[in-house]
Amino acid sequence: MRRLLSDEAEHQLTQARELLATLRDALIRFGASSADEATLARSIRQLDEFFLLVVVGEFNAGKSAFINALLGQAVLQEGVTPTTDRIHLLAYGPSPTRHLQDDASRC
Repeated sequence: MRRLLSDEAEHQLTQARELLATLRDALIRFGASSADEATLARSIRQLDEFFLLVVVGEFNAGKSAFINALLGQAVLQEGVTPTTDRIHLLAYGPSPTRHLQDDASRC
């Protein structure tokens, strides 16, 4: 299986889990409601789920500009002619890189 997180990101995720477990224990000790406990349990489970953001729209509507602004750097090409004529999958990594797949490997 392909590894998605860097060592540092994995460490931060572990710390977040530990912090939320400590919070859960404190809530139980202080008599939190079952609704509060359930909300925290959902938050802990969400740490292991992928975050998926889909941006769709007409050609030249500003999708690439929006994503670049969201990321704070020019990751996707922008231009006056359509630049995103196929699906792009962006994933966190140590540095910006581009990997193109041929049509046969997308299936």
